[in-house]
Amino acid sequence: NINIYFLVKKGHFLIYNAPYSPELNPIEHIFHLWKSRVEKVVVNDNKVLLPILAQAWFKIDKREVRKTVTYVRTTVFLKAMKKENLSARKINNDDFRNNDDFRSGDDLRNNN
Repeated sequence: NINIYFLVKKGHFLIYNAPYSPELNPIEHIFHLWKSRVEKVVVNDNKVLLPILAQAWFKIDKREVRKTVTYVRTTVFLKAMKKENLSARKINNDDFRNNDDFRSGDDLRNNN
C-alpha cells in the first residue's frame, strides 16, 4: 500500500491490534478508575445517584489523567509493540492513595 510506504518512510510505524483494544485507550482506564470510586455506592434514586457520579468524575484530577496516559504510553503501548498480553492490571484507586483529593464511595454518599 502506497500510504503505508509513505508513513514508514516518514518514521511512523503501524501497530496491528485486535479490533477492540480498550487497554490502548487511556479514557478506558479513567472510566475504570471512576467506576471503582462509585461502584460500592448503593442508592435507589437517580436524583441522588447522578450528583454522586458527577462528583466522582470531577474529582479525577489532572495528575490522575497524566499518570494514566503515562501508564498507557510507557507500559501498555510497549506491551502491544512486543505483542505481549495487554490484559494486565488497570490503574485503580490504590495508585492514587496519596492524592489528597481522593474520596471513597462512602465519602461521596455521606456528603449528599
